[in-house]
Amino acid sequence: MAAIEKNLPLIQERISQTQHELDHSVRELRDEMKRAIAAASEQTTKVESKVTDLGTGSLHISAMGALWLFVGSILGSASSNLEALLK
Repeated sequence: MAAIEKNLPLIQERISQTQHELDHSVRELRDEMKRAIAAASEQTTKVESKVTDLGTGSLHISAMGALWLFVGSILGSASSNLEALLK
């Protein structure tokens, strides 16, 4: 019994040290997780921005196509109208 009582403070010290190490590890893992979430959020924002730009760029291209179609149809019918005016 005396040996157990003698070693009890040593055991308590080891338990306290292990608990401290576990707490430290948990804090490090939480910090790493927060950094990973922030990095993923930043990448998501960048991807969303690129997708929006791509959609806007395609819209611009479609609008330009419609404009050229409109100009082409006017110029296509203009030749017959000019011919009628010149006669």
